[in-house]
Amino acid sequence: MPPGHPPLPAEIDIAPLLQHAKSNPKDFKAQFDAAEALYQSGRFEEAAEYYKKAHGLAPNQEMTYTVIVSLGNVYFDAAHAANDDTERYKQAEEWYRKALEINPKDTNVRTDLGITYFYRNPPEIDKAIAEYQKVLELNPQHPQALQNMTVAMLKKGDIKGADEMITRLSAIAPGNPVVAQLREDINRMKSGQPLSQ
Repeated sequence: MPPGHPPLPAEIDIAPLLQHAKSNPKDFKAQFDAAEALYQSGRFEEAAEYYKKAHGLAPNQEMTYTVIVSLGNVYFDAAHAANDDTERYKQAEEWYRKALEINPKDTNVRTDLGITYFYRNPPEIDKAIAEYQKVLELNPQHPQALQNMTVAMLKKGDIKGADEMITRLSAIAPGNPVVAQLREDINRMKSGQPLSQ
């Protein structure tokens, strides 16, 4: 999961939270708690509806931002779970862009925005790369952006660029298990072999 996503806990008893939210339609916390529980249970469409209700009730800018990012995340995860659902990736993009209007320096949100382009069908690799570049301008050592930039450059066939990114990633996260796989993919491309799946 991209950074900032809530962990997926053990089974949650959602029914009381949903009942509380339905009984208190003007209560931000009730709507948000129901949305969080639904999201963490993988009920993404329902979670999005409760996040939208919470969005209209947010008591301050900080909570508004949290809800907007959560809406991006829930649509992102719904798209990922649906395997290649471009429409949901576009919905995630819409909410991530709203978040970035408030905080353009949120590198995790911008990285996730880039991923929404990468996973579309067909992929929009150049748009993904442009977002990762913005992240790396703000934080040259952002591991997720470096990793995703490497993958995007490989997909584009830019071996030199991928090699540079993986070198930067391995310097800051030498124990990252993805580094070895990406290095192997780069070496396969250098030798003219197809990428591993």
